[in-house]
Amino acid sequence: MTTETPKPTPATPSRATGALARCAVALALLGAAIQWVHIAHRIRLFIVAYDCRPGVNHLADGFFRDAYLAHAGLMVLSGLALWRLWPVRWERIVACVPLALHILAVIALFVMHREGVLVEYGEFLRKWM
Repeated sequence: MTTETPKPTPATPSRATGALARCAVALALLGAAIQWVHIAHRIRLFIVAYDCRPGVNHLADGFFRDAYLAHAGLMVLSGLALWRLWPVRWERIVACVPLALHILAVIALFVMHREGVLVEYGEFLRKWM
């Protein structure tokens, strides 16, 4: 009697790709958590330190481009992990969390930039100097 390990079917991820997808979800979740801590810090600065004045809370030039690119990359990573982990319900739900957090972070950054809560340093200099 031989005991062979069953070959993975297309519906079930192999161990290696499943572990890799779980690592991708963890990385995307870490990136989302870091960005949300940064957004919360910038909102606190806007309210407490800058007395809700628009155009004063400035960041480095190119910040928004870099943030949007990082979010796009982590959203792609989350999407690939979600695609790979789709057959297992709880893993699918967990894989959706960082994807949703990144989408909400991009929306938050866009709105904060548009309303003047966050500006790049060049915008700050053009407006206030």
